[in-house]
Amino acid sequence: MPKKKPFQVKFYSKNVHPDTIRMSDLAEVLKSIEAGIVSIAKDQSETDIFEDGIGLSLVSIKEGCAAIEIQSTHPNLIDPALMTFTRSIKKRQIDDLPSKAQSSISAIEDFSSKYHCNTHLRNNSSLKNPSAIIKQPRIIKLVEDTPLKGETTIYGRVESVGGARKPRVWIRLLDGERIGFDVNEEGATRFGKRIYKKIGLQGVAKWAANGTDILEFKLNEVIEYSGTPIDKAFEELSEKIGDHLEIENVSEFISEIRGD
Repeated sequence: MPKKKPFQVKFYSKNVHPDTIRMSDLAEVLKSIEAGIVSIAKDQSETDIFEDGIGLSLVSIKEGCAAIEIQSTHPNLIDPALMTFTRSIKKRQIDDLPSKAQSSISAIEDFSSKYHCNTHLRNNSSLKNPSAIIKQPRIIKLVEDTPLKGETTIYGRVESVGGARKPRVWIRLLDGERIGFDVNEEGATRFGKRIYKKIGLQGVAKWAANGTDILEFKLNEVIEYSGTPIDKAFEELSEKIGDHLEIENVSEFISEIRGD
């Protein structure tokens, strides 16, 4: 079987060549691309074990143009992630990517802006047309503006249940925020019996970029209410935000906020 052609990153501009790019800038953007693609591979992997050394390796830099060819060290893990990466950029849909992958896209945009170039990504260097293009001016939302999405547990009081065509439940969270989500008729009946009672909900939430406001919530399971859920909520939120919010001790962090 012939060896697969390498992945190509090309910084496209008449005035951009290998000798016009600072080595530190090039290293930084390539490092970010690798981190972003590896984060997708980890997200897609069915195993919790991810070896060191899995990622991308430099194959060549074409003379006369800023075209860098890169080979995946573990094609079975990296290649599907690479396709997800370029497909998300092409469709301009990056909300569901891991935070490191979103940061990677932002880093490419920063590089392209600095050197006044477009960045062409090819899943296979032999392809005539790029798999994705990052153009200037900036057209992909910055990571800071991108909603956060993940599994969580929330707690609150059932405030109302209603809707003739599409039943909807409204919950008043313990911090005062009010959220709503759709349910079927059977679910509406079950929530109706728990009106004004405190409950716990497990599901998938989408937070605003500020990391606090819940934009969407999809219910998976109803659980019994248990006290002091805020510690767990901040732990989960810290995991979703990653480097943007570092909380070493959740209890101490919350005590500081409350002024205890």
